[in-house]
Amino acid sequence: TIFYINSIQPMLMYMNYKGLISKTTSFKISTFIRTIFGIFWCLTMYHFIKYQSYPMIYLEDLLYITHSNDVPNKYQFILKDIAYLLFLLSLLITLPAIYDAGKESLIPLEHGRLHQGIYNYIRHPQAFGEILFWFGISFYYHSPFLFLFTIYIFIPMYIYWCNKEENDLILRFGQQYVKYIKKTGYWIPKISTLTKHFSYVSSSQFFDDYGMVSLQST
Repeated sequence: TIFYINSIQPMLMYMNYKGLISKTTSFKISTFIRTIFGIFWCLTMYHFIKYQSYPMIYLEDLLYITHSNDVPNKYQFILKDIAYLLFLLSLLITLPAIYDAGKESLIPLEHGRLHQGIYNYIRHPQAFGEILFWFGISFYYHSPFLFLFTIYIFIPMYIYWCNKEENDLILRFGQQYVKYIKKTGYWIPKISTLTKHFSYVSSSQFFDDYGMVSLQST
């Protein structure tokens, strides 16, 4: 969490250490920190997915959580069908988000721009897609522990990350981003945004309405 928070706040870093580092340097430092975070995040994903191989039975007993192996067989097939649906939804959201964000889906860019595509509707599609993935894993392994872990650990963590990222984006893009926040959903599209978008000719016209087509960080 510490690594990721520092990697998504290059403007805050620059303002806190203004006079000591340049804005370009702050973005380079954020990129380096994001790389370190990526290594730890891959390890987190690996252990979460491999949980079924070494479940924390004693912790489950302590928390009075049903063991995954105790789930009746007749429900296991249903839970796996739900898991496949969540995996599909996760891909349908995450892949377009990565494509629309480009390099900035991995590293912060000093002269980046607010993205289009799926970002016309929601501001944090990658986070939402990953949450669906974590829920999918919990259903696939029919693990109450992983399900509760996603609710009480991952979701609050993603909300914290997204809020910190938005604070930095406000520093980068100013009132245009504040206006963008009011028009788009956090993880789920606003009905008003969907209705309004279909009245536009193109997504670029949609963003031009917010004054963000060619906006760059300053």
